[in-house]
Amino acid sequence: MDDGLAQIEALTAMRACLLTFLPWNSRYDPFFLSLSDLHQSNILVDDDWHIKYILDLEWACSRPIEMIRPPLWLVNHAFDDLVDENLANLKVACDEFLSVLEQEEKASFHKNVVSLAETMRNNWSTGRLWYFRALDSLTGLYGVFLNHIEPMFKAKSIKTVACYWHLDAESILQQKAEDRRRYDLQLQQAFMGERV
Repeated sequence: MDDGLAQIEALTAMRACLLTFLPWNSRYDPFFLSLSDLHQSNILVDDDWHIKYILDLEWACSRPIEMIRPPLWLVNHAFDDLVDENLANLKVACDEFLSVLEQEEKASFHKNVVSLAETMRNNWSTGRLWYFRALDSLTGLYGVFLNHIEPMFKAKSIKTVACYWHLDAESILQQKAEDRRRYDLQLQQAFMGERV
């Protein structure tokens, strides 16, 4: 029962923090074809390691650019096992992968084309990589939520799901309380005939 409740809480928090990872304006931005089930066994290469074929194209779909991410299988670990040393190894592998991708983009693309490497780096640094990867896997969502998403929002004095409203929810609430205190003071002074 407790596990089920914890998973429901994770799903609820994921829904609550959607706009942190997917801004409203992205629904008007271009969508990109993405191979959502791309992994080593779906890529066939020749003897010189040139990609010749990609299998499982039925899992291809158009997604917002915020959902584009580097392949997490670069380090051959399950994505919900990417913590501590495994996460550090993934970061090194992704940096290498993205450096090569940047070189390829510079050699073949025009300047006005969206850079996938830059987008993937941004998605890593903002946590979008983990958020959208978690949504792609019902079995891995809870582990990814606990290891990567929840720590981004956790505040020491907020012990409810409210902390998922915004990364800086605690200071926003403090500012709103201060604004309210000042407003009440100004209102009181206005009715008493004093100027603020």
